[in-house]
Amino acid sequence: MSKLAFELAYKRAKKEKTLDGFREVKKSRSYNIIKREYQDKWRPKIFKRDGHKCMNCQEEYHLQLCHITTANAFKRLNGYLEVSIPASFRDDNLITLCFVCHKVQHNADKGILFSQSAKNRAKSIRKLFNEIKQKRGCSTAREII
Repeated sequence: MSKLAFELAYKRAKKEKTLDGFREVKKSRSYNIIKREYQDKWRPKIFKRDGHKCMNCQEEYHLQLCHITTANAFKRLNGYLEVSIPASFRDDNLITLCFVCHKVQHNADKGILFSQSAKNRAKSIRKLFNEIKQKRGCSTAREII
């Protein structure tokens, strides 16, 4: 959605007093803009820390930055733009995963796993994330903040 289209739709929703959905869209747009800045800053740092390989399967290609406690968990908190985005990008909440492991991890969160190898990979990722959460002493977004 272009900025102009968003602003027109926002004004229309304001006039019709249906802003609740637009507040979420506006938050989401702001989050994505800020997230991009944080990712550009933290991605090289976390990749270097993790030895430029997937921390689950040791793959060295198609690496992605992944939140251990999900970004969506932080987005649900009040005042999330000011407090939660920086908290979601803490070193101990980020990990390097390859594209496949990252995709499996997100699908596992949604309960979508088709093959046995995906289920095994998801189990391995879950174990890795639980170990990290236990080591850092907190697991939820609220506990991190």
